[in-house]
Amino acid sequence: MVNRRRLVIDIALRDGMIERPYKSYSMDEKRTPVAYQWREKDIMGLLDYLSSVHRGRPRKDGISIPAFLPTPRELRAMIHQTGETLYVQQGDQFVPTWRAKEM
Repeated sequence: MVNRRRLVIDIALRDGMIERPYKSYSMDEKRTPVAYQWREKDIMGLLDYLSSVHRGRPRKDGISIPAFLPTPRELRAMIHQTGETLYVQQGDQFVPTWRAKEM
């Protein structure tokens, strides 16, 4: 959803840069961790963190450019799978717009 590899997210979790989501555990006596249970709040926190981090090698001038991240509205549309995301061409770029649901 956020166009980043799992390794990037695991490093952010390990370094404490984002809040850890709930974990699910196996049902046996070992209680082995199985997977994270991501809530919308956790995913939006991850997006906030990733938008403040430069993607790739650090630049010499120190500017941070988070490339290829969805906007918060696009991410919420992916999470809830509601509405349609339409892209309108303005010049050479496509700008996301949203259509309201009809009642």
